[in-house]
This record gives sequence, C-alpha cells and structure tokens, in this order.
Amino acid sequence: MNTATSRRLLTISLVTMAAAVSALPVAAADVDTSRWSCSQCPFAKGLVGNTEAEALSVSDESSKYGQYNGLDEDGGYGNANVDLRYYGDSGYGYDIQGRDLGLDTRWIDIEAGHQGRWSVGLSYDELPARYGYEDPKTIYRGNESANLRLADGWVRGGSTQDFPALDASLRGVDIKTTRETLGARAEFIQSPRLRYAVDYAYEQKDGGTVTWGSFLANSAELVRPVDYDTHEVDATVHYGGDGWQASAGYYGSYFNSSDLGLVWENAFTGADRGQMALAPDNKFNQFNLAGSFQLPFNTTASLRAAMGKMEQDDAFLPYTINPALAGTALPRGDLDGEVDTTQYNVDIVSRPLPKLRVVAKYRYDDRDNDSSRESYDIVQADVAPRPAQTNLIYDFERTKWGASADYRFGRGTRGWIGWDREKEEFSEQSVDETEEDTIWGKIRARASDSFSLGAKMAFSDRDHNNYQDIAALQPPNNPLLRKYNLANRDRDAVEVFFDWQVTDRSGLSARFEQADDDYDNSDVGLVSADYENFTVDLNVQLRERISTYAFVAQDRYKSRQRGAQSASSPNTAPPNWQAKNRDTTQSAGAGLYFDEFFDRWDVRLDYVYSDSEGATDITNQGQNDSFPDFNSTLHSTNLEVGYALNDRMRLRGGWRYEKLDTDDWSVDGVNPDTMLQVLTFGENSPDYDVNVFMIGFDYLFRARTNEDIWRAQNP
Repeated sequence: MNTATSRRLLTISLVTMAAAVSALPVAAADVDTSRWSCSQCPFAKGLVGNTEAEALSVSDESSKYGQYNGLDEDGGYGNANVDLRYYGDSGYGYDIQGRDLGLDTRWIDIEAGHQGRWSVGLSYDELPARYGYEDPKTIYRGNESANLRLADGWVRGGSTQDFPALDASLRGVDIKTTRETLGARAEFIQSPRLRYAVDYAYEQKDGGTVTWGSFLANSAELVRPVDYDTHEVDATVHYGGDGWQASAGYYGSYFNSSDLGLVWENAFTGADRGQMALAPDNKFNQFNLAGSFQLPFNTTASLRAAMGKMEQDDAFLPYTINPALAGTALPRGDLDGEVDTTQYNVDIVSRPLPKLRVVAKYRYDDRDNDSSRESYDIVQADVAPRPAQTNLIYDFERTKWGASADYRFGRGTRGWIGWDREKEEFSEQSVDETEEDTIWGKIRARASDSFSLGAKMAFSDRDHNNYQDIAALQPPNNPLLRKYNLANRDRDAVEVFFDWQVTDRSGLSARFEQADDDYDNSDVGLVSADYENFTVDLNVQLRERISTYAFVAQDRYKSRQRGAQSASSPNTAPPNWQAKNRDTTQSAGAGLYFDEFFDRWDVRLDYVYSDSEGATDITNQGQNDSFPDFNSTLHSTNLEVGYALNDRMRLRGGWRYEKLDTDDWSVDGVNPDTMLQVLTFGENSPDYDVNVFMIGFDYLFRARTNEDIWRAQNP
C-alpha cells in the first residue's frame, strides 16, 4: 500500500472516530487530546479556497446569446466568484460559495455549523430569461402589466392592411423574466440516530412572456405579465436504528399571482376588449413517511408513503367583458378545486447468492379530483356565444410494478433482465384504462483490461380497453382520432456502447441508441415516431501535462402523422393528408489543454460546432404542400490562458466567440402586417456574432494542515 493511500485511509478512520466520539455525552474539556496528534494527517485548519475577480467586455447586444447568462447587452461587466471554507479547531466552520456575483445570474450560498452536530445556511439565486427572438415590436402600451392599451391615435380596421397608424405606433419591447430565490435551511443532529432538517425557499418571478389574444378570426401577439411568488417548505425527521432507518416529513408549496387576468384592447374592428385568465393562486400540502429495513437472507426493503392535497379557489373571471354578451351570471364564484394525491413506493432488494441480485418494486400514484362540477355558458373569444358545457373532472390512478435480476458471470461480465408493467385508469378520458408491459435486458462485458462493451434492449406493448370519444366534448373529435398518449403503441429500443483504453494515454468510447414507436391502430393521429443517437468520444494524453479531446454526435427524430379535414364533415372525414417531420442535429468538438506550460502557464482551447435542421413534408390528397426547412448553425470557440504569479495568485485572460445563424420561416420576413388577420411582433430569428473578452485575478487561500503545524514545531 503506497503512502498516499495510507494517509487517506488513516484520515477517513480518524474522521469517523471523531464524529462518533463527538456524539458521546462527554464535555470537550474532560477529554485529553494531546496524544491524538497525527503529523501525517492533512487536516486543514483556517481559511481555504479561492476568490476570483474579473472584467468582461461583450462586443454586441443579443437577447439570444444572453438569454440565460446575463450578458445580453454590449459593453463592460464586472464579476466575482468566491469559494471559501473555514475550519476551526473545535469543529466549527463555515462555507461561502458565490458565482456570477456581478451579473444577473448571481448565486451565493453561506453555511455555518459544527461538524456532526448542526448547520444553518442561507442562499440567494437569480436567473434571467430573455425572449430568444430578435427585435420584437408591439403597438401596445403597458407591457408587463395586466392591462394592455392601444397606442394613442390608433385607428381600428378589418385587417392589418387597414391600420393607418401601424408604423407610427410600433415600439420595441423588451420581453424577459427574472426569477429570484431566497432560501434558508437548518439541520440539527441530536444523536447518531436522530436528526432534523428544514428547508425554506421564497421565489419571486417578474416580467413578461409571449402569448396570443384572439377574437375568433382576428388575433394579436401580446406580452403576458408575470408577477408570481412561491413559498416552499420541506421539513424532515430522520431516525436510525440497528438495521433500519425511518423518516417523516412535510412538504408545502404556496403559489400566489398578483394578477387574475390580462385585459387587452382589440386592434381590429369588433369587440372593444378581451380578457384571458392567468395562473391562479394554489397550494399543495403533503405528508410523507419513509423507511428502509434490513431483512434476513441479505434482503433490504425500502418503503415510502405520501398523501397530499392540492387546492385552488381563486375567483372566476366573468364569462366576457363584452357588454353586449355579459348578461348571464356564473353558477358559482370559484372552482373550489381540490385534488387528493396518494403515493406508495416499495422496493425489495435481495442477494440470495454472492453473484445474484434480485429486485422487486411497486409504485402507486393516485390523483382523486374532488373539484366542483357545474354547467357553464361559453363565450368564445369574447364575441361568440356557444352552448353551455359542464366542466370535466379528470383524475387518474397509476400502478406500476416490476422485477429484475442481475448476475455476475465472471470477471467484468454482468447481465441484467427485467419486466415492468404499468396500468393507468382514467376518468372522463377517451379510454378508461391502459396497460403497458416492458421486457428489457442488458449485458456489460469486459473483454480485456482495456476494452469493455455492452448492450441493452427493451420491448414495450401498450393497449387500451376501448377507445371512445368523450361524449361531452362539443364539437366532438373525429372518431378515427387516437391521442398518442392513450393509443395502442409498440416500442422497441436498443442501446450499444463500448469503452476502449487504446493506450495508457488514450481512450475511445462510442454509444448508439435507437427507439421506434409504432401506433398501428391509429388511423388519424400520430402513426410512428423514431429516435436515433450516436456519440463518439476520444481522449488523448499527449504528454504528461498536455491533453486533448474530440467528439462527434448526431441526434435524429422522425415522426409521421395522418390527419383528416373536410369542409362538409370536418369531424368525421377519413384520413386525407399526411405529415412527415424530421429533426436532425449534428455536433462536433475538440479541445486542447496545457497544464503548467513552461512551469507557470496553463492554456485551454475548445471549439464546438452544431448544425440543426428541421423539415416537415406534407402530402395533401396526393399533392406536396411541404413547409420550408428550419436551419440553425452554431460555432463556439473558447480560449483561456492563466499565469501563476506565485503559489497563491494567478492572472488569467480569456476570449469567447460565438456565431449563430438561424433560418426560421415562421418568423423571418413576417412583419406585423404580413398576415391579414394576425398582428405579430415582427420579430426575427436569432442571429448573432459575439466576442467576449475577459481578464481576471485569482487568489488562493491555503489553510494550515496538521503536517504544517508539526513541521513548524519540529524544524
């Protein structure tokens, strides 16, 4: 056994011993620790970690490039990162971690405590999300509010070509949301057997997202306000005994929205205003019990049970705000929504033979909807009265059970085989029940010390009892339609992979996956869906401190669906058109890393290329009416250079270049007035060419170890 391994084992042993001793009811002052000193144990004391300060410069503004990273505007940015830990002599310590502290993606976490006894923590997380398309424009004022007004001087018309004030009224609109989360947590270890933990999180989300407002044939693209806050509480008690452990917990979620609905003025002739509901306030409370038990014959059983209740009682909006149609009163003021949830999980793992392991599992999930049921009038798009309908009460019951076994045949070779069955029961759906059986097998073999390969196959069959459309739906669906999540389906999946350590300094791995879904009994709806993926990775250690890597990958998804449309009988027509969808993404990348280059330098260079293509081919009664292709190409280059001033300080610089080219026929060239009855934002698909330059300074805090102290005392 080498020296490093001996030190690690000794360290682990002492840490375990210290944790056990700390739980004994003995005062620290009564314990003589003078002879516990270990000169070879690398226990850190004091402050350890590093801080980073950096300045960044972004060459161009791009909402897509900065969609989630906070670098959406051109110009300079200041940033800082921190990762610090303090270890005291008596077991007390704290941990401070922070990332992107100068950006809109900032995150910080502070934790303090006494090892093996208690800990408390605070965290803050901020995440922006921008609208990914470029240069959206709108005629509406008051964006991100619950009341959208037309521009002053707006003149309504029957189509977008009849808006004389359109060009003068258009204004750029910044569409984004910001999510801020404040968290607090605490853990108390009363004894080695008993501990308590509680977590709390408060999340606030503000801004706006994209939605559509419609008045039957006329519609407009709108900014939907987002002003939410959510409170989450998670509390748990854990207790462990000899051969068993158990826990009890509570989880609560309380969601509040500042706005009940969005009101917008109609840009077209007709109704003056429209209204749509926004996310309602709701709450969820759940209690759970869990445990695991060691049974005879090398068997372990794990159990979990949870019962909860979802509730929603926000006030209803009126049927319409159109004065000409607002005569009917609602049958009740709110939904009085209530869904009871029940979950059970049971897992049994047994090892009857040294080389054989057997697993049995059971899952039960029930959603019991006890919400109110009433007959409601329908006013479609605030302009068109429809016959009254009764709201449907959807609930379901899902049961899943299965068994598997794995056996180690020899050195480096193991095989798995398993069977799963999932049964779902529904209310007020097109089917009452579905059942799906899955048989799968997997093998992994090590042909030599440097080469291993494996394969996995799975076969699934899903059947429903009797497909019948919901009678209460008006207008009814086509009786030939089969919803893909309920229809009969055969699924075949295969995965093949290998890992090859070509030399002591190079390795090659590859993986191929394929899954085929067939909906043979679906005359109208999704007929088939196929997925393929392959990846190849190469890693090479050129020299002791020089390494490189390269990879290639491809994802391909294909689907085929049949539809039916007839002017005379739109809901009963036989299939008369077909759509074939194909999405392909190809990517490749390579990198080179120099560690301690010329003693003080380190250099890292990465390049990634990605190309995506989407195509939809439509055959309508023998004629090809295909949509244009969607294309997106990304080039990304990242260079990082570091120079160590000494063993604590480091300078670094970097350059990142990203170029994205996108062709999206659904938005490119579509101006706000391109479509006669549709008023759009006139946005463009994202294209950017962005350079980001960085210069930074790092400082390393190095705590003293027991070895340092011993050497100082024994020169």
